[in-house]
Amino acid sequence: MQGFLRWYHRRYNAEFDTTTDFINMPLTGEEDAATLAKIPRSNVSSTKYMQLNRPKLAVYLDTLRRSGYFSASYLATKRASILERGQELEAEKVTEGLLEGFDSDEVMHTQDLYQLDDISKLTAYQATGLKPGTQAYRLALPSEGEENFSWIFYVKQESGRCVVDSVRTTE
Repeated sequence: MQGFLRWYHRRYNAEFDTTTDFINMPLTGEEDAATLAKIPRSNVSSTKYMQLNRPKLAVYLDTLRRSGYFSASYLATKRASILERGQELEAEKVTEGLLEGFDSDEVMHTQDLYQLDDISKLTAYQATGLKPGTQAYRLALPSEGEENFSWIFYVKQESGRCVVDSVRTTE
């Protein structure tokens, strides 16, 4: 688990640093230069509305898959969830604002990531109702206003590796 957390921290800071990476943004002509500089050309919508960027989603999911840290069921569930939220986004013809469902990191479910020093705080966790063959780990990081915040990682064996099967947060 500590290896996974180190890997994810590196990848998050290098690649997954935005919660809207798979969203194409419409340009209205009213954007300031700073905003325009933050939107890669590959994330500009071809319509007046936000759209799911399926090629970038495929790259993101493939990066998670190639890491070897995620179960097949985790990846399938994540893909289905993002596609469903993308369809809702497109159906609602959203033009601006925070994107419900896309407003936090896809794996960690927050906008703030742990620090590398925090990884040493990872502990085994005795969750109730664990399926046979599943283990749980907890990374508790109390912060201002959220004394009970932690991540719970459920892992299982798959193809001879210990892989993340789900991630939950507690508050």
